Amino acid sequence: MGLEAATWITDLDGTNPPSGDKKSQGDDHLRLIKLVLRACFPSASKAWYNPTASSKTTDFNVAATDMNRTFIIDTSAGVVNATLPTLVAGDAGWECSFIKSNTGVNAYFVLPPSGTIASGEVFGLAKTRRCIPGHRTRVLWSGTGWVAERVVRAPVGSILDCPVAALPVGYEFAMGQTLSASYPDYIAVVGSGVVQDRQGRVAAGRTDMDGSDNGLLTTALSGVNGVALGANGGGQTVDIIQTDLPNIVLPITIAAGQGTHFHGPGSGLTNYIGDGGGGVRIVASGAGTNGAATNTGSATLPSMTGTSPLNGGVTQTHLNKVQPTMITNMIVVVE
Repeated sequence: MGLEAATWITDLDGTNPPSGDKKSQGDDHLRLIKLVLRACFPSASKAWYNPTASSKTTDFNVAATDMNRTFIIDTSAGVVNATLPTLVAGDAGWECSFIKSNTGVNAYFVLPPSGTIASGEVFGLAKTRRCIPGHRTRVLWSGTGWVAERVVRAPVGSILDCPVAALPVGYEFAMGQTLSASYPDYIAVVGSGVVQDRQGRVAAGRTDMDGSDNGLLTTALSGVNGVALGANGGGQTVDIIQTDLPNIVLPITIAAGQGTHFHGPGSGLTNYIGDGGGGVRIVASGAGTNGAATNTGSATLPSMTGTSPLNGGVTQTHLNKVQPTMITNMIVVVE
């Protein structure tokens, strides 16, 4: 029979060639099968391994034949180190994956056989840390180096709001502590293991993020250096002292005619102050000269003006000077 037309594997007719065909026709079918296979697998220049999986609980070495294998790692018994195989340029595209299966705080580390490994956007690491459970980390050989995917897409060092009580596995609280050398990704990005202390603090954007200081937060006025990462200041109370008060002078005016009063005859006699002589009775001591009391009418009193300065008093503490606030945990992306 004639040769069928085929480009892809699904085009091949499994009943051909029939047993009665000539040898030359069988050869034609073999050549067709080769062409179809090359069309379907144009880049098949090395062995292909179907996806498989295996479990690990202790340190292990990954073999070149573990291509497309997913390693399911249980770190309940302690930290696990996975060392990648030595590959060459022709192995470019080789990959395997890792998943942590338990929720404990022990991490696993992926190490290159030599040199360094990139963890997402973080380059030049001797090893990369993974602790978040249930997420796949795919590791790829580019032909010249190793690259490990990151589980968290936020940049390493980011601080996230987390409104749950317990610290999620694979993160750390932003509480001013210093992380150990077992956090290589974080240390490579931040330059040290020191974590910002966000306990009881809100964050403000650095005032020179684009290289030009906008001056909205200055040390002189706020006590906070707006251009220094990690600078902090402020408080929940404010002390108002006398020198903080403005100089205010209040005018005082007493209009004319504010009532009559009596002038008594002299010391030693009874004097009356008040309207009609029935007010306050004052008896002076000592001798005096008798005389008649003089009544001064209201019309004879002049107007009076003056000032009263307000210079402040003792220091006063003002409480509850806090912006509307909601409390949450703040966690650090460390891998």
